[in-house]
Amino acid sequence: MTNGRDRGVSYGFDETAVERAVVGHGLVDDQVDAAPDRAAADGGEAAPQVAPEASEPDATDAMPTSTAGGRLHASRGPNRNAARRGATALRREAVAVGLEEAVAASRAPAREKLRLLRGLAAKDRVRAAASHERASAAKSDAAAERSRLEAVLHGAHLDELTGAFRSEIGRHALALEIDRARRGDGRFVLAFADVDGLKAINLRAGNATGDRVLRTLVATIRSGLRPFDPIVRWDGDVFACGLAGVDAGEAHRRFDEIRGTLYADIGVGISLGVAVLADEETPEAILERAHALMLEAKRARPD
Repeated sequence: MTNGRDRGVSYGFDETAVERAVVGHGLVDDQVDAAPDRAAADGGEAAPQVAPEASEPDATDAMPTSTAGGRLHASRGPNRNAARRGATALRREAVAVGLEEAVAASRAPAREKLRLLRGLAAKDRVRAAASHERASAAKSDAAAERSRLEAVLHGAHLDELTGAFRSEIGRHALALEIDRARRGDGRFVLAFADVDGLKAINLRAGNATGDRVLRTLVATIRSGLRPFDPIVRWDGDVFACGLAGVDAGEAHRRFDEIRGTLYADIGVGISLGVAVLADEETPEAILERAHALMLEAKRARPD
């Protein structure tokens, strides 16, 4: 049996013991503010909640990213935040170790020590679950932001009207296809396509109709080629396409089908210039040759 005085007995579970245990553990060098309430040991109440430490807002977190400087500072912010979170985690670990050591060193009965340690373990699990949820949310946000930036970057290289490559990046894409073809069987065909009578269509039916013609042309070309064959809006109503690993006969067959499908769908024709890559020919040379063949076909087209 216990007497009335037993309820007021201290088991030596105090802030000084916690502080000594934490600093002595070697994980942190500064004072630890968080310590268990004396009532946890003296009055038999459950150990107090250990509140997560709030991170101070970093100046870079609120900096706009519309400028290059802003994006640079914003990219540095997560690194500093990660370092701060790491230091906070070490500090919390030190506090937890200090609490456990203080409980173990106290004069509390074994049952009371076990109860206190179980309470600390329960709070650790709750805190770990919350940290996991925050980490998962941060990872999800980072993935979404990465996807958004990739889409922005990809969109910057595409023609807004048709979805084909813009001319500058398209030249690079065609040069890469030529290089890939040379590493393979060496076969590569470059084709230029020009919409017949687009100016008259714009004058007669309006620019919106002309835009619809261009979009339909690119969609038809894409459906007739392979997914990885680059399509480039070269200039106005002129488009360039590269096909690696095919010969002239296969290329002509594909573009004859494309021309027939386009005319059947919207009644518009195209003039084509198809050139086969020669040995030692540069990308600039085959581009010039295919473009000249297209102009020749266009001049030969009856009005």
